[in-house]
Amino acid sequence: MEYKKLGKSDVLVSELILGCWAMGGDYFGATEDKSSLEALEVSYENGVNTFDTAEIYGDGRSERVVGEAARRIGREKVRIISKVFKPSMSHDKMIKACEDSLQRLGTDYLDVYFLHYPVAEEEVTIQERMETMEELKKAGKIRAIGLSNFSLEEMKAAMKFGQVDVIQPCYSLLWRYDEALLEFSRKQEISVIPYSTLAQGLLTGKYQKGAVFTDGRARAALFQPENYDRCLEVTDVLSQISAKYGKTPAQGAIAWLLQTQGITAPIVGAKNGRQAQENLKAAGWQFSKEDYDVIDRASRRFMEAYPITHCSSIRRQQTERREKRMPLVKVNELLHHATENGYGVAAVNVFNYETIKWVAEAANRERIPVIIQFYPGFDKYIALKHVAAIAKDFAEKSSVPIGVHLDHSAGYEIAVSGVRDGFPSVMVDGSALPYEENMALTAAVVKTAAVFGVDVEAELGHVGSGANLDDIVNSDHYTDVKQAVEFVQCTGCGSLAVAVGNAHGATCKPRIWTLIVLLLCVALCPFRWYCMGVRIFLPSSCRRVCAWV
Repeated sequence: MEYKKLGKSDVLVSELILGCWAMGGDYFGATEDKSSLEALEVSYENGVNTFDTAEIYGDGRSERVVGEAARRIGREKVRIISKVFKPSMSHDKMIKACEDSLQRLGTDYLDVYFLHYPVAEEEVTIQERMETMEELKKAGKIRAIGLSNFSLEEMKAAMKFGQVDVIQPCYSLLWRYDEALLEFSRKQEISVIPYSTLAQGLLTGKYQKGAVFTDGRARAALFQPENYDRCLEVTDVLSQISAKYGKTPAQGAIAWLLQTQGITAPIVGAKNGRQAQENLKAAGWQFSKEDYDVIDRASRRFMEAYPITHCSSIRRQQTERREKRMPLVKVNELLHHATENGYGVAAVNVFNYETIKWVAEAANRERIPVIIQFYPGFDKYIALKHVAAIAKDFAEKSSVPIGVHLDHSAGYEIAVSGVRDGFPSVMVDGSALPYEENMALTAAVVKTAAVFGVDVEAELGHVGSGANLDDIVNSDHYTDVKQAVEFVQCTGCGSLAVAVGNAHGATCKPRIWTLIVLLLCVALCPFRWYCMGVRIFLPSSCRRVCAWV
């Protein structure tokens, strides 16, 4: 195993780096810590001294597993890479995030610390983020500074305020991230350690046409129907040529990267010792120039026809939108940001131009994000396509993020009509169906919506009617947590409406005896003269009756 220096630092890493994302168990399916530790130890025994993790992988679980492996092997014998994610990018939050990572890892320093993603300058300037990284480096908390998922322009901006030793782009035969970035890094003596080298498993050769994915990959661009089969065409070429060398497609994909100019050390994931052992067989050999070029051409043909914009271009478009005051966002993006930053998002139902207008204006006046949504049962008053067009127009002219969503679609046809008519997000409500049927319905809508890049919300449990008291108080209607986890994993839905004693619609209608009780209260209550609008003076029992009625 060869060892390479990262940039201008003194950090030496193995030519293959073990990626520990899957060890978090939150994206690629469930994992066992025992198997993860086996992968780490087998890798080290075969020369891999570098482990790549992050605070966000399994909400710290991956870091804890890597820390346990480092303790067993010996901290001084391994190199640990971690990352700070978006919510922790300001100075104080970055300092705390680093300390938290060190605690989970059981160490007092990181060999490399990455800014995991760029963020908008209006959130936290790149100067503040880089100066904080330099502060951590001077304090001995980190040895080298890295940038993950940064475009060339974003990296150049960061370099004005501190030394960048290494970058971490997404790069493989199926996703060749901004190649100008690689050339610039080579000239600047900045190391490149790419991730997703096996394209989340697509380059392993183990998947066939028609495969169904129920983990996080179900929402990934390469796994969508319009891309998936063409990905397999590249894998077929890779498989045929790798077989000439007695190697698997996965080993061939890694070897191709090792042979690619500008690549320092690929990051390769493994869930267990067997996978780690197989990946290690990619080192120590090379394709002939002719075979390398054949694989390279197959990759480039795929990329030339790739319908999804590259990461750098996506962020460039987002920047342009911000400059043009066009913050139309996907509902899932809005919900993720709200979760990460601890706030709620109002989803307001509209039914015509005026209500859409006033929701958008209120959001801008109060400077809060909002979701404009439409109940398809009102489509007899206004067509879905008109609602979607009007709402998106207001959202694109807004100075705050506004999501646009089709609410409670009671069936496949209605949900898909929302997709067809331009809603960026739709809800499919199969909660009234048996669990298995709800799951099948939701999965079908998710599959169709994914082709068009549309978010899908589902519902599990009975979020009933406010007019029926039993819907609110009957715990049999509530969502089962374990069932919810399985449901999301199997369907791939982006968000889930759950029943926790909540209900929709009008509250319970008053009964005749309720009115009689109220009249008695008014007749006998010593505070009856205050009932005309001054409810604060009413006893709590009276207030409850008044509120009920």
